[in-house]
Amino acid sequence: MFCSRFSVPLLRGTHFFNAVCATLIVMSQEKNHNIMPGSRLLLIVTALVLAVVCVLSVARPLRFNSQRQEREQLVKERLTDIREAQERFFARHGRYAARWHELTDSGYLKQGAQQIPYSEGEEFELSLSVTADATQRPLMQCAALYQQYLKGLDSTAIAAATEQAVNEGLYPGLKIGDLTSDNGNAGNWE
Repeated sequence: MFCSRFSVPLLRGTHFFNAVCATLIVMSQEKNHNIMPGSRLLLIVTALVLAVVCVLSVARPLRFNSQRQEREQLVKERLTDIREAQERFFARHGRYAARWHELTDSGYLKQGAQQIPYSEGEEFELSLSVTADATQRPLMQCAALYQQYLKGLDSTAIAAATEQAVNEGLYPGLKIGDLTSDNGNAGNWE
């Protein structure tokens, strides 16, 4: 059968796919003389164009999610390196490094590790605070926004991810640590 040989797995079983298949079957039958030959070709081309548009509309979010996962993995690795460097610095100095050069110049962190992957040279935001309770424990946060490390990808999808995170009360990106409570410098993905 025509449709089973040329079906796209993502579309198989959808109403659109079934409609395209039915149209192509009707058009391919020799007995149907009500459709003029030029109209038949136009209908086939239109059906194929619609099928391509449908496939692309499904593939675009899949491609974005794949690229997002790839980029986030690299950002998480960098943030983990930064966390380890900050914790070693804290163990030696009794405080977190407030500036990148304190970590890079002293060898706690490789030069360039403070740059957010795919951001065209932007650096992670490094912030310090203390707990609000009587203990006044030092807190550290290091973060990158979606718009920084997803730069160059679908801006509509980035805006949607940012809006969703904000609506859910989450940080719109990846970060380690927290400026309001001691979370052991955990990543917001852990």
